[in-house]
Amino acid sequence: MKVIMIHDIGGVGKKNDVKNVADGYALNFLIPNGHAVQATMERLSKLQVSIDTKKRAIDANDAKFVQGLERLRGANIRILVRANNVGGLYKEITPAVIAQAIKASYGITLPLDSIQIANPIKKVGPAMIAVVHKDTHAEVRLNIEKNG
Repeated sequence: MKVIMIHDIGGVGKKNDVKNVADGYALNFLIPNGHAVQATMERLSKLQVSIDTKKRAIDANDAKFVQGLERLRGANIRILVRANNVGGLYKEITPAVIAQAIKASYGITLPLDSIQIANPIKKVGPAMIAVVHKDTHAEVRLNIEKNG
């Protein structure tokens, strides 16, 4: 019996997969427990429309993100932090802090996993980071300054 998976089931399939399973398994376990529905032509067409819509939304989001990266390329971001008298920071600069500074300066929301820091930032001064999304890459200069 052909079924459309509603949830991920180990060894069977992932959500939105169309699988051919034994009739008894489908009728006695998957369908009654809400893990799958029978694959009719109507449901298959709805699934295809849903997948196409999600793909278009992801592509649009990627295009918007790439435009944001183009704006960030070569940018200088100023970050004010607490530091001691010799320039050592009390707290390391994390991707979350960088993302917040970029959002405040440029209005671009970045996922934290897109920010790559080559070396930990623990001192006041300039630092370089990379913002990466798929095959698009932008170098951003950070100016870490002592607050106050």
